Amino acid sequence: MTARDDGSHVVLVGRKLIYEWFGLRLIRDDLELQDGRRFEYTYVEHPGSVVVIPRLASGEHVLVEQYRYPIRQRSLELPAGSLDGAETPEDAARRELFEETSLQAGELRPLGGIAPSNGFCSEHMLVFVADGLTGVPQPHTTTTERERHTIVTMSEEEMLRHVRSGHITDGATLAALLLWRLAREER
Repeated sequence: MTARDDGSHVVLVGRKLIYEWFGLRLIRDDLELQDGRRFEYTYVEHPGSVVVIPRLASGEHVLVEQYRYPIRQRSLELPAGSLDGAETPEDAARRELFEETSLQAGELRPLGGIAPSNGFCSEHMLVFVADGLTGVPQPHTTTTERERHTIVTMSEEEMLRHVRSGHITDGATLAALLLWRLAREER
């Protein structure tokens, strides 16, 4: 197996699947530099994901607050999740919005993409703005504690206060809010 990356300075000479779990794959690539030196790079191969910025007719935004075990605390976030199988990013955005908030989007507009952890993960996350929402924001609880969350609505100013105070620290949420703010400034 030999493949060159788009930087044309590293050649893939071997690959090993180390572990696979819920669509994530831990991969170790054996790489060779132009000067012949070899090294290993271990990373997570990710199917891709979406994050949704839901805006109510009132102008408020819908977020979810849930416990995140890896950081051992609750996290205030925009609805988000991984692509499931062969679904499109738009389908995933609609599904995640409904699963996490019980809302459906009349209009779903893509804003762009982010690479939330590109030093160790191949994940590419697409950001969508959801308008024309129907339904009533309600908590959705699955059978595992991992998915239990609270629905929170707040204005843009309240969100920014939570960012400044350190209450919103989720990287995908912060990046999505920045893309949304920049898109609004460009209009």
